[in-house]
Amino acid sequence: MNIQEEFNEGILTVKPEGNLDTLSSPKLEAFLKPRCEEVRGIILDLEKVGYISSAGIRVIVQTHKKMKDKDGLLIRNACEKVMEVLELTGYVHVLAFG
Repeated sequence: MNIQEEFNEGILTVKPEGNLDTLSSPKLEAFLKPRCEEVRGIILDLEKVGYISSAGIRVIVQTHKKMKDKDGLLIRNACEKVMEVLELTGYVHVLAFG
């Protein structure tokens, strides 16, 4: 999994590429964990993510919790398959989308 990042005025935009599954989610988690302390908000751009498993959802929910007391976590450009999984799990009602 490749992960691109852009930083602008305290907001980090993270753009993972590939599937967020059991194999790739630890890489995204390791990438996000230290950055949560350094930024005031995170935009997770899922445009190039075609699939998400429970492991990927876990990373997103953990990041959401860490960023809750700051400007938060915003999910962007999630494809239909990813949105379906988030809807089925109920997290579509918890996370912010933009």
